[in-house]
Amino acid sequence: MSDADGYEAWNPRRLCDTCGDLYRLSQMTKLPGGVWSCNVNCRSERTATELSRANARQKQFRYRPVRNAKPEDPFNPDTFEADDGEILNFVGRMVAAGTRFESVASGTHAPLSGNLLDGLSWAAIYLYGLIVDNKLGASTIARAKALLNSIAPQLIALQRGFGLVPTSTAATDSFYGGFRVSGNWQTVDTATCGLALLYAYRVLGTTSYLTSARAAANYLRNVQAIGSNGTNFTSSDAGGTARLYTGSLASQVNNAASFTCNHIYRPSALVALWFWKELLTTDGDQNIGTTGTPTGFTSACSQLLSQSISDLRACWANGITESTGTLTNGLSATTPREFFNAYPASKPLFGLTGTGRWEFSDGDASTGTTLTSQQIAFAMWALYNYEGASSKVTEVDDWLRSFASNPTFETPASQSAAVTARATTGTYDPTLTLATILTVRDSANSYASIALNGSSVYDWGVFGLLSPLWSARHTSTFAEARRSACGRNYRYADGNRSDGDYIDRISLRGLSGLSYQTAFDNGNGVVNDVLRSAQFGFSFRQSPRSTTAPAH
Repeated sequence: MSDADGYEAWNPRRLCDTCGDLYRLSQMTKLPGGVWSCNVNCRSERTATELSRANARQKQFRYRPVRNAKPEDPFNPDTFEADDGEILNFVGRMVAAGTRFESVASGTHAPLSGNLLDGLSWAAIYLYGLIVDNKLGASTIARAKALLNSIAPQLIALQRGFGLVPTSTAATDSFYGGFRVSGNWQTVDTATCGLALLYAYRVLGTTSYLTSARAAANYLRNVQAIGSNGTNFTSSDAGGTARLYTGSLASQVNNAASFTCNHIYRPSALVALWFWKELLTTDGDQNIGTTGTPTGFTSACSQLLSQSISDLRACWANGITESTGTLTNGLSATTPREFFNAYPASKPLFGLTGTGRWEFSDGDASTGTTLTSQQIAFAMWALYNYEGASSKVTEVDDWLRSFASNPTFETPASQSAAVTARATTGTYDPTLTLATILTVRDSANSYASIALNGSSVYDWGVFGLLSPLWSARHTSTFAEARRSACGRNYRYADGNRSDGDYIDRISLRGLSGLSYQTAFDNGNGVVNDVLRSAQFGFSFRQSPRSTTAPAH
């Protein structure tokens, strides 16, 4: 029975719970859960209860999650693989350009020539660390190997006895195995180049790379032996008559047939210690050094690789006796020194004056107040790789991290963000990085170290050299330092809307990119350590090493 207004007995109108339209009850179906759905459009719809039962019977999806998925906050990521990729791209461009753009200031139209040996060798060391770590994708590792394989021939082309003077031999040439582009022969360059070629051999298995690495070890032994077998030997007295064989290696040898060194012993010589140890591990003990008496030598200086390692380590463990008779260790928290300046007093080939003493970076015993952090970092990096966190390594490391901020160089509290962005000041935090210059003496000419930093310009290259040690000994603060280095920094902070267009990320810092430091824009300084900072500034991707010293 029905009436004019549409009433039907036992058949009222109702809204569909699925589509929301109005229907007669006879046009609808009651679904489980008390849900009414129309028979016109929504009969195929399933209720939440039905879907839950269906999902429970479904076979679980099997899939691989996205590796290092993009974080919700891209400016403060949980993973730094993107930064690693930027570094690898930067290294690749530098290698392809022969590191000629190493010291280019932003906006400069013409590139400046960089240190080819320095850039290529440290790039190779970085690539080896990335390959061995094996935590990035297969395509990244493949590219790293290809770059490493392109670096090695470039280095060999600059090696004496190979690309340079191919007729040179170990028995007839004191410079055999050394690396040089121009100027004097830099000891640390041969050490890093030899290490790079050794690593290339480990990865690629090319025997010519190992041959060149052996030759590099040969040259370094010749430099070490200047004090014991050399004609122009270093001396321990003012008269220049007594030989001084420290076991260490002079930092430079003049580009002359006489094989004369500059008689300066720096902590960077310990890079040779690490290279020799790696060669010993890969190639076994062997004789290194000239087997004849070429110019610059009175007798053959060839000796076992293990003995050269022992001699070099003993020097930096015990120190060198000064002309005053005092035995001093420059690599110490109590008697820190920049270099030992041996006799003779006159060094005409180098324009230097010898004192027979340990000295600071400015070379003035009366006012010397600074140590360059790079030399300390060189020594710490090499020693840590050689002997782990030994007592010597931890002593100096703890001393470096005890430095407080020097009020003389701090940014005033009232200074605006815009001024700070262009300044070279700040508050020094030793847990993040070393300052470029460390003040280790007071003005009263005493040798007691004081906890002051001479600059608050952060040097990420030095931070990088110490990163393997700090990632092992200071894990929590090192992680914080890493985020500080890889995070974003505003190059300009003038309060303008365009400030966000000038954000520095890690790949943009530095005069040539990669280490722009604290984003100051004064255009001064030299960044010859860009690729060096690449390997060591980012070797914190590696697993922390043991904090105990391995047996040797």
